[in-house]
Amino acid sequence: ELLSTTTTTKVAGCAHGGPIAAITLPLSSGGGSSSGSASSSSSMTTTELRIMTNAGKSLANIEFPPRGLAPGNSTTSGRQSSSSSRRTYTASDVLTIGFTDRTVLIVVLRDSLCVTYDLSGKMILPPFHILPAVGGGGMELIEACVYEGGVAVLSTSMHCALVELLDQHDDPSYVDGANIASRKVLPSNRSHSDNNSSG
Repeated sequence: ELLSTTTTTKVAGCAHGGPIAAITLPLSSGGGSSSGSASSSSSMTTTELRIMTNAGKSLANIEFPPRGLAPGNSTTSGRQSSSSSRRTYTASDVLTIGFTDRTVLIVVLRDSLCVTYDLSGKMILPPFHILPAVGGGGMELIEACVYEGGVAVLSTSMHCALVELLDQHDDPSYVDGANIASRKVLPSNRSHSDNNSSG
């Protein structure tokens, strides 16, 4: 009973059947700070993102937030921190999860940080803020909706953005015709774009 009153589980499935993702989160907000009771912060600082078939067979178990973003990890992923005090994330920062129609799992955090995974649990793109804030970091979101092509978000200041996840099956000329305000997020382990995001 205690678990059901202190946690919630978000579940997302692929469109038209297929894999399922689930993540258990604390009901109280952590917000990446180190304050709060020792028991709640130590037990739910990180959680596990589970990807499984629709029959329940495990495909991947991913520690979340990723090591470079979780508290107590000194390793950083480069571009995220231009300032000396870099934000860390906890399980309670997850806003929503969902799959695209190409089985890309998208995890959106409350400050618009977006993390993408394939079905084996490998990160596809380096984490990026969908709505970057002027002073660094991202804007606080009130809503995020994952759809077949990516994710749409709305911030507390009523700014909105659309992320489209493209891969080798998409027409390259589509990106060339994107709005001038759009930006690309390229996979860090590839020299050319197999997946990219226009937002």
